[in-house]
Amino acid sequence: MTLGEMLKSARTEKELSLRDVEKATKGKISNGYLSLLENDEVKQPSPLYLHELARVYGISYAELMRCAGYVAPQATESSSSASGLAFSGADDLNTEERREVENYISYLRSKRSRRDKAQH
Repeated sequence: MTLGEMLKSARTEKELSLRDVEKATKGKISNGYLSLLENDEVKQPSPLYLHELARVYGISYAELMRCAGYVAPQATESSSSASGLAFSGADDLNTEERREVENYISYLRSKRSRRDKAQH
């Protein structure tokens, strides 16, 4: 299943229109951009967009990342050491900040992975 097929299937299962998703994401993802995603016209969308769609659809962010060709993050837990955020200062992050850091780390890893593949 392609990323676009997965997104369209998840949206239709929730009985949401493209505009409903745009509203649910508070305009972060336009209905036009979502249409491009569903038609597989965007090859590697931002992990932040994928995270937002996973939240709206109630589906696996890791699976969306894999379908988009990114290195998928591991399952996250609430503690910083369990989520891989065992660095100085991570303990005082709230849930949303922790999620943003994890998304950024996943993004950096995916860039490294693509760079490594291009070099070989």
